[in-house]
Amino acid sequence: MKKILSNKHIIACAAIVGSVFFYGSCTEELDIRTDPGPQRLVIYGTVADNDTGAEVWLQYTTGYFSTTQPERISGAEVVSFDGERELVLYEGEDGDTGIYRNPYGFSGEPGKTYTLTVKVDSDKDGNYEVYRASSRMPQPVHIGGVSLRPRSMLGISRTEVL
Repeated sequence: MKKILSNKHIIACAAIVGSVFFYGSCTEELDIRTDPGPQRLVIYGTVADNDTGAEVWLQYTTGYFSTTQPERISGAEVVSFDGERELVLYEGEDGDTGIYRNPYGFSGEPGKTYTLTVKVDSDKDGNYEVYRASSRMPQPVHIGGVSLRPRSMLGISRTEVL
């Protein structure tokens, strides 16, 4: 008489049935408390090699499940230095509170190292703290070419970028 199911088949079937019962029977809801941590300062800045120039955002962190926008920080002194000249960034007005931008006409230069200095009362104790960071602007990547190729798979047509 021929053996219809091998041991491998029986083990595979048992694993599938067991998985269905294990994953299908999990209905208990977990309540995980995530206490908010202390607010921390976030400094996000960019220097571009086009007419957008430099922009720095100052704000505080928010809780993971927070539905409110992060609090932006006003009244800071923000300065960028490229080794030759110092550029003071000015805070926006009204809706741009906490966003500091360069005066018009500035654009970064690839290969230069930019140092950002931010003087701000981040812990709200009346004393200013100074934060400093440096980064070198990389050379632009030149794209040799882009080609498109139409493709169809399982009746779905799409264009593939090569």
